[in-house]
Amino acid sequence: MSYRAISLNPVGWQLAAGYLRQWVPLDLPVVLGNDAAGVVEAVGPGVSLFAVGDDVIWNGFTGGYRAAANVSAAQLTAIPAGLDFEQAASIPAAGGTAYSVLKQLGVGEGDTVLIHAAGGGCCQDGG
Repeated sequence: MSYRAISLNPVGWQLAAGYLRQWVPLDLPVVLGNDAAGVVEAVGPGVSLFAVGDDVIWNGFTGGYRAAANVSAAQLTAIPAGLDFEQAASIPAAGGTAYSVLKQLGVGEGDTVLIHAAGGGCCQDGG
């Protein structure tokens, strides 16, 4: 897969700064980045869900901050119609978190939701 856009999430700088080493020990050097969007350049044997030239979203834990990578088809999702690469790259962490919260709270049609601190996660010092 060749990446066209990556998403910068708070977990990236927190990993780089060492704030999460207690929970996520990484053997350095490591390529950070957990969300990206790009184009399928090749497919391996047995892969039928994606084809060369497909626009996809990749979600993993590390490895997003690179130009291209071999990734598992299980980590890919087709980019929804009407989204560009930059929009698609922002979906997994930020969009997935928002979706999970709405589902867990049982928010439905007609409910009112206050979105607070939508600009990112919290800091190490709690700020």
